[in-house]
Amino acid sequence: MIVRSRSAFALLCLALGTAGLFLPRGMYMTPPPALAAGGVPEGGMARMAGHMYMTSLRTQKAGDQQKADAIAAAAKQAMAPYRDYRKALADGYTIFLPNVPQVQYHFTKREYGFEAAFRFDPLKPTSLLYKKNADGGYTLVG
Repeated sequence: MIVRSRSAFALLCLALGTAGLFLPRGMYMTPPPALAAGGVPEGGMARMAGHMYMTSLRTQKAGDQQKADAIAAAAKQAMAPYRDYRKALADGYTIFLPNVPQVQYHFTKREYGFEAAFRFDPLKPTSLLYKKNADGGYTLVG
């Protein structure tokens, strides 16, 4: 099969990934054995079971801390304009399941999510996390 454009290739990858054919088995499609058996992952993240899990840490190498600090600083910079949730909505973020009571609400920008499948950019957050206020507004938490 010949794919003639980047967008066609991206759609093909997305379709194959969704079908479980593109990603290595267990990478994203299957939770680790402890979660599959109903175990509690380290760090008390039991409520995240089936949604995400943390891998084991590798040994830190020279430059890792500086790289992590730079990513965190960029992420904070990217989130700063979205302290007001209305700015997020105006910039194309949509609320995932806004009528379902949640601890935190994901405001997701699909365009950034699609780009993140190919390249990580902390200046383009795929989702912003907000807590709902009593007045119906939202407060940025991450």
